Amino acid sequence: MITIAICDDEEIHNLHTEQLIRKSLCSEILCDVEYRICVFSNSSSLIDFAKCEHIDILLLDIHMPEPDGISVAKYFHSELPDTLIIFLSNYEQYVFYSMRFSPFRFIRKSHISKELPEAMISAVLALTVKQSALDVSSGNCQQKIPISKIIYIEKIKGKNYAEIFCIDENFTCRKCISAIEKELAPHNFTKLNSSTLVNMKYIHRIDGCDVYLENGVLLRISGGRGGRLKAVKEDFLRYMRSDVI
Repeated sequence: MITIAICDDEEIHNLHTEQLIRKSLCSEILCDVEYRICVFSNSSSLIDFAKCEHIDILLLDIHMPEPDGISVAKYFHSELPDTLIIFLSNYEQYVFYSMRFSPFRFIRKSHISKELPEAMISAVLALTVKQSALDVSSGNCQQKIPISKIIYIEKIKGKNYAEIFCIDENFTCRKCISAIEKELAPHNFTKLNSSTLVNMKYIHRIDGCDVYLENGVLLRISGGRGGRLKAVKEDFLRYMRSDVI
């Protein structure tokens, strides 16, 4: 069950946004998704609700009585970072400032009928990916690792196993790197070389053949311009374009 919250101090906007969401989630690829929509006309009641119930997707007006949308986004970004925030506003000057709270989208209210359906479909699909897991078997232990927490995967030298580096801990997986690559094909991973797969979500920057990750790890792309460099850069650019506002 996906919980979607709408917070706008203007009732007419809440009603229109809810109608658009319901229409968007009737699309063929999302028709089986179970969801509920909770509507709030002030941010205080939204925050009270969020302290007791998890919100997966939040559609948030920026220009509201205190606490305004930016203050609410700051709270969610700090306390509830798993919530996907979609800003709604007629004030485009807020776009760059709002980026510090890592919004999923920034939608102009004047274009909401056109922009919201795509945003909702992308958000729900992103949640599906976030909830996906990689089955890992190590010795007698079998477990599921959330794909969203995998930073990168590297073949163990001299063995047909792989080491999986995650946010909290690392795992040894009794699968070859090529098999893992096939499993992760639908997700945002790119192949740096024959031994390394990296989750593009955690790439900080690419400088030449050097890939700097958010956790400070430095990885290398094989072969320079004649190797994987072009493909990796194209993968990363495509990923960035799919995640921009």
